[in-house]
Amino acid sequence: MGNIALDALAGTVPVLGDLWDIGFKANVRNQRLIERYADKPAHTPRESRLVLWLIVGGIGMIVAALLALTIWIISAGLSRITG
Repeated sequence: MGNIALDALAGTVPVLGDLWDIGFKANVRNQRLIERYADKPAHTPRESRLVLWLIVGGIGMIVAALLALTIWIISAGLSRITG
């Protein structure tokens, strides 16, 4: 997931994103990860759990920030309305 996210994020930059796509091959990297998992399946779950928790934590922080922003916008709007 990280390889694809990094590729997508870098690919959004005009011209530089195209150059990035030439050098960074997310699918090739993902294939290597799958092959490494096939060689050492017992080692991979621990790494995968860490990545999964980092992703879940990141999503949780984004949701919390959006919720706080929403509350702040509503609060600011109500204070302007009520004076």
